Amino acid sequence: MNSNTGQFHGAVIRQALAALGDELRQGHAIEILVIGGAAGLLTRVLPPVITTSDVDTVNFRPPGDVEEVLHAAEIVSEKLQLARGWLSVDAGLYASAIPNGWETRRVRIGDFGRLLVYALGRLDLIAMKFYAHREVDLEHLNRMNVTADERLFSKDYLQKLYDKLPDERSKIDLALRILEDCGS
Repeated sequence: MNSNTGQFHGAVIRQALAALGDELRQGHAIEILVIGGAAGLLTRVLPPVITTSDVDTVNFRPPGDVEEVLHAAEIVSEKLQLARGWLSVDAGLYASAIPNGWETRRVRIGDFGRLLVYALGRLDLIAMKFYAHREVDLEHLNRMNVTADERLFSKDYLQKLYDKLPDERSKIDLALRILEDCGS
């Protein structure tokens, strides 16, 4: 982590995840899915010059282990002098928006003791960045050199999401417009 900016680079994310795995007590495996910028850095879909402010995680398996992992993450933040909350579960709001079939496209990042870490695959990451379409997401999409096939996948995803999340229709409409502008 760059202590001046509070931003993570890919190597620091891996170091923090390894330390997190070391802090977990003996027991069964715990699987997590990393999404967002951290997923892009871990899978090298985003260039190493990109940084992220946290590691967004969703889909804890088993779900009852979230508190144990977050407690271990607090210990890691002290040991490695990382910002509190470096491991975030706030992205859970996006869990219902992950594209269908993501599990077949996820990327195994590594086994860190009991902790099995996966990251969202490129197609799903691109689609979700169109959906979120924050300034940082648009910057990431620009750096990812999204192909016509990836735009088509994202368009299909957004159209399916339109029915799945009716309260988000205005956000999805904007995402579809951004996607169309990206292709021209």
